[in-house]
Amino acid sequence: MKNNKKYSLVSQIRYKIGIRILGCLLLSALTLLFLTFRDITNNLNLMDNELDSICVELEEFIISQVLIGSEQSIDIKIKEINQSHFFTLEWIPNHTGTTSKEIELKFPFNWEYRHNIRSLDGREFGDIHVVGSFSKDKVFLSELLIRGLLLLSFFVFLLILLFPLAKKIPKEMLLNPIVDILSLLKNPESYFKNESLKKFTEVEEIKCKIIQLIEKIKKDSHDAAIGKMAVQVAHDIRSPLAALDVATAAISSIPEEQRLIVRNATQRINDIANNLLIQRRKGDIEKVSNMSISTEKVSLIFSMLDTLLSEKRAEYGGLSIQFDLNIEDGAHMIFSKVNPIEFKRMISNIINNSVEATHESGFVTVSLRKNSHYGIIEISDNGCGIPKEVVEKLFSSDVSFGKKDGYGLGLQHAYTTLVSMGGKIEVNSELHQGTVVNIYLPLANPPSWFADAIKVPEGYKIVVFDDDASIHQVWSQRFSKVGFENNSIEIYHFSACDQLRDFVGNLEDDLNKYIFLMDYELVGEIETGINLIEELGLHKNAILVTSHYDENYITERCVNLDIRLLPKLISAHVPIQVIEKNYFNNEVILIDDDPLVRTMWELSAKLHGKKLEVFAKVKDFLLVCESAPRDIVIYIDSKLGNGIKGEEISKIIHNQGFKNIYLATGRDIFQVDLYPWLSGVVGKVPPWEVS
Repeated sequence: MKNNKKYSLVSQIRYKIGIRILGCLLLSALTLLFLTFRDITNNLNLMDNELDSICVELEEFIISQVLIGSEQSIDIKIKEINQSHFFTLEWIPNHTGTTSKEIELKFPFNWEYRHNIRSLDGREFGDIHVVGSFSKDKVFLSELLIRGLLLLSFFVFLLILLFPLAKKIPKEMLLNPIVDILSLLKNPESYFKNESLKKFTEVEEIKCKIIQLIEKIKKDSHDAAIGKMAVQVAHDIRSPLAALDVATAAISSIPEEQRLIVRNATQRINDIANNLLIQRRKGDIEKVSNMSISTEKVSLIFSMLDTLLSEKRAEYGGLSIQFDLNIEDGAHMIFSKVNPIEFKRMISNIINNSVEATHESGFVTVSLRKNSHYGIIEISDNGCGIPKEVVEKLFSSDVSFGKKDGYGLGLQHAYTTLVSMGGKIEVNSELHQGTVVNIYLPLANPPSWFADAIKVPEGYKIVVFDDDASIHQVWSQRFSKVGFENNSIEIYHFSACDQLRDFVGNLEDDLNKYIFLMDYELVGEIETGINLIEELGLHKNAILVTSHYDENYITERCVNLDIRLLPKLISAHVPIQVIEKNYFNNEVILIDDDPLVRTMWELSAKLHGKKLEVFAKVKDFLLVCESAPRDIVIYIDSKLGNGIKGEEISKIIHNQGFKNIYLATGRDIFQVDLYPWLSGVVGKVPPWEVS
């Protein structure tokens, strides 16, 4: 039967205090026992050494006296020893028992010690037997008594001090204030009528805090609901935007004027989505912007420009200024190592300059392209322009031209920021024509998680897992344009976790013949795309397609699980490569996780006329290895990152039928084991350079 009996607060506190007193007593008793045991052990060690010394000395004496026939002097010697110690020692002449190397305890406080006297010329002299008791050790007993008295005193002290207070203190310091606070909550006006309550300043503070918390909870609940709605709306908007990007790119029969209307409408929808997210994260953005220290990171430039242009359209919505973002083919995936806060501030300042130069009417265009070394951001306007003599001084001193408030153009800050990032800036301007600012950012290798292309080997099928029908349309349209010998790639669509589980569980063909494009966040589902990839074992052939690509938690999980990640923002632009059986016409393959080594080999291959294909990850090569001739020469790094050894991977590649496999290492090649499946070991320098 369930016990529904309730206890008073005071009785509960008395009970808790009693339990703690008992606990203190037990702890003290255990401590006493431990100290006593330690002292006994120490005494035993000391006595053991002392007894050993006494017995050795007595042994020599006994042997000498027995040899001269003076046994009576032995008894006298033993009596002298016994009188000066608390143990009893005796000589047993005709006994030759086993020598005890240590003192043996006899329950409860007694002990004994045996020492066998060595034989001399075949003659036995017996042994020495020592017995004793701790109860006769006055020093030890006195210490034990003192400790017991201290333990008893401590317990009595706790009992006398705490038990009487266990009722008074809780009642006066806890129970009464709680009753007063409850009365205040039931009737706040009673505070002003009850004079006894006014002495409790804490009661008034608690009352004020409770009222503030109630108001804050109401506000936070409202803000949280609005914020959650904003994020969901932004998510829902961005998915059909990708479909619009694909559709408008394919429409060529619509007149330019109508296409412009569609493009502007699409951009406006994108701005709404971006601004919803900006408002949602406004507090975090202000907090981060006020930080004095920020770090550089490899960032997707297109994403930052897209967000920044949306902010500017909202900021200058009352002006007749058209903001355009033009991205050159292939520039959607430009990465550069920048300080995101400083970068956005720099671009924002330059755009602000262009707005002021247009005198509230005109256009500001931001373009993104790249060359072999730089990602180039071009910010152009049709404003008043800058005189040539002013352009020459822009980066050397604070100057202004055509600005209402007379402040500098902010290009000094841009110049300093770019130099710190390893970039540069150029300004070209003509009076009454406009200004063009070119910003050069050093290209950076994409992060290890980034999927720079979707490679589909012949015979492979595509699985799209997303809760938004627009994304399914995007992938259907994109894959419908590629295929093998005019046969489209087979594609499956799922929007619920259980559907995907059933599909994978019932597959009859090879799971590795499928490429999974997985969304991260799914409405109404607890699991995320990453969790499903891990659960179903899809690491090797899954790509996470999400708008949350810039969240550290997600990218770190993708790196740890070796999952490629694709920002949903560029899903309409990522290259799709069809890998046919005759795809490889190369002579050499390099597998190395170091981008510097890959670049060096590629440059060297061009100079020497070698046909080289490079891979950063083994999984990328294994995905398309069926299309490679089995006699192709493969060089594989001995250390591929994350603890992966080239020696082990080379065996896997060898089992695929490849015979010409070489290990590339920075170590002394003569100290590396040549395994049977390896054709040789080379250094990091391309072998054709060495030859």
